[in-house]
Amino acid sequence: AVPAQPAAPLRLDILATCREAQIQHGLRHSDYLRYRQYCTRRIARVRRTLKIRNAANARGKYKRCVVELEAMEGSPRWLELPLMKAERCWSFAQELKQEADEAPRKHHHMVRKLRRAVQACGELEALAAVAGRVELRTLFEAQAYARWMEGHLAFELQEWQGALESFGTAKAIYEKLGAACETEQQKSVFTARIDEITPSVRYCVYNLSGGEGDISELMRGMALSEGLSAELDAVLEQARHKQAKASQEVTFGHRSVTVRGEKLLVALVRANEARYELDTEVAATTEPRVAHEKRLASFDKLLMAYADAASVVSGEVREMEGKATRSAKLDQQIAERHFLLSCFAYRRLCSMVERNLAIVAALLAEGRAKPDDLVRLHDTLLQHSADLLAIDLVEEDHAVAAYVVAQQLLFKANRCVYRAQAVRAQRRWPEAVALFERAAAHAANAAAHYDQCDGANADVRRAQNELRDLRQKIRGFRVAVQCDHFAETAGGDATPEAAAAAAGGGGDKPLLERLDSFVFADAAGAAAAGGGGGGGGGGGKKGGPRLVAFPPNFEPVGSKPLFFDLAYNHVEFADLSQRVDAEKAAGGITGFAKKMFGWG
Repeated sequence: AVPAQPAAPLRLDILATCREAQIQHGLRHSDYLRYRQYCTRRIARVRRTLKIRNAANARGKYKRCVVELEAMEGSPRWLELPLMKAERCWSFAQELKQEADEAPRKHHHMVRKLRRAVQACGELEALAAVAGRVELRTLFEAQAYARWMEGHLAFELQEWQGALESFGTAKAIYEKLGAACETEQQKSVFTARIDEITPSVRYCVYNLSGGEGDISELMRGMALSEGLSAELDAVLEQARHKQAKASQEVTFGHRSVTVRGEKLLVALVRANEARYELDTEVAATTEPRVAHEKRLASFDKLLMAYADAASVVSGEVREMEGKATRSAKLDQQIAERHFLLSCFAYRRLCSMVERNLAIVAALLAEGRAKPDDLVRLHDTLLQHSADLLAIDLVEEDHAVAAYVVAQQLLFKANRCVYRAQAVRAQRRWPEAVALFERAAAHAANAAAHYDQCDGANADVRRAQNELRDLRQKIRGFRVAVQCDHFAETAGGDATPEAAAAAAGGGGDKPLLERLDSFVFADAAGAAAAGGGGGGGGGGGKKGGPRLVAFPPNFEPVGSKPLFFDLAYNHVEFADLSQRVDAEKAAGGITGFAKKMFGWG
């Protein structure tokens, strides 16, 4: 006898099924009653298809039909039954929630319906957890759906910790599953559910922290367990291999090469996933610091994927070149591999340029950028630009080469500007002027090269706008430095920026002490505000020009003269000894009489 072939694992796209049903049956207009009625009709159809009857026993008592796990083979409708039960209870709960403001008693009814929905999700998760019967992707979707429903119940019961854990687990699973999707339409379904969960997660964190602390830090502290995370990574890897079975094309300019190796295609899929994160998920993050950290992490994934792809191609080239016999077909394959190496090198260097530009933008946005740090970053950018120009494909494509050269000149102009600012802070005026003039020359050359590029390209237009603003700033900086140098040579005060930055300059002196020198009012006000002490006699406005020093500085004064009474040592007093002796004698007789008669 021929052994029976094992049945293929069941697959049901739970989230896509729910989303499609909700949009088509009322939830587009928040009509939960219509959707609940649809769920009821669909449950009845599924029961008829699967021949499930809740019959009565011999005494006419209701007997519920229990779904047997052995009967699940062949149709994913066994999973639709508990799913539609959960959707029906959830829609009823949402309908009651809309009416709970007018009738508070309906809140308790809503909680009961959510408990029934959670119970149905448990049945769905139990059916999906049967080993070998359901695909892993469907199992994780069932787990995420169950956690999402548990989070809703805990949220309504104001159990913030439980709601946070449930919503956090569901959000993490949906993010992983969304990264493993094959099409943009599938990814959009998971992205929409993540956008629904995020406000609830933030509200739970807010209630747990009491409105204090960094919500973003607490949200980033949520993570999946190691076992679940490893299983999800395995599902992602399976999805990458499935996508890698289809061939892809790598294009540069007007030339394309088809890639068919599985290892190489997996690396390209990872690169596409990292690029998708940069373009969508990171761009949607509102917190600047969190967005910057996610952007750097995505760039690291992208660079690692291109490095892996280049490593695979290099191994293939070494293997082909090591063959003893050569043919025209083999030479063509080697040429294609060299083309792929050049493409991956170009993409990797372009990603490194984007990463360094993102770091520069983050430093400037935070206001803690130092000119020396910016100079070092632009040195790295110039090195990447030189490496790009050394690639054979870039040399052959004149349009790409012109864009890279223009970008390199723009980096040189920015580097000269930041270096000139560092020199200006040291009051080395001639060197600062020379650096600004060199920056202006680089900017003019960059503008000429950008004119040769494709004006319809968004990157070219953005670079031209940036270059236009930079040239205006360079002109202003150069004039300011020349004024500083002239003022210092003439013995006066420098421009407001230099006056405020110079230690011991005249900008912090009150007007009464600098009547013979002129300083801009803004510089004098800034120096007064920074130097401490308000202006006296000038209206008392904070940050205004200082007319006199107030409170006045301490000054030494002459001390009060000291007098010592030494005349007593030279005074001669009259002799009163006789009078003293007479008083002693009288006192002696009187005392004797008092003792005799007991008067004392």
